[in-house]
Amino acid sequence: MTGPAVDGLHLAPLRTRALDGTVRRLPADLPAQRTLVLLAYRQRHQRDVDAWIARAVAAGVPATPRGAAEPLPAAVVEVPFLSARWRPARRLIDGGMARGIADPDVLARTLTAYGLPARHRRACGLAGPSAPGADGTEVEALVVTRTGTVLAHRTGPPSASAPSDVAALLATLTG
Repeated sequence: MTGPAVDGLHLAPLRTRALDGTVRRLPADLPAQRTLVLLAYRQRHQRDVDAWIARAVAAGVPATPRGAAEPLPAAVVEVPFLSARWRPARRLIDGGMARGIADPDVLARTLTAYGLPARHRRACGLAGPSAPGADGTEVEALVVTRTGTVLAHRTGPPSASAPSDVAALLATLTG
């Protein structure tokens, strides 16, 4: 079951590198038929990302794509999206994150992206008057297919959404 697309939203192409060194071109290289993609634009978003991951794992989604035959039915990845100005320091930044995390399962699901966050948000349909609050100040939670179709979307931590909205997003993810 994939469900209907969210009008006006899709995951625009994005070149990422997992903290374990695996290069993934999104959305085609997403690890699952339906993946919860957590786009984080600020370091303070980590708490919200962790809350979404905890909810997904509690709903039966694997905590990592590491070691699994792909595509999985459902997965979760976090995408810290840094400005292109930090690209020259990518090895240092990613290496620091990897050393700080050290858990191979988390390294495999953490996909860093360097580019122009505002441009990517616009390309995804996550910016502008039709997407209030989707300006990069909050984490974006999207259930996405490998073609880039967005099946569900919430902005902010799961606690900012009604419990029924979080349950609906997770039901879309787990099919």
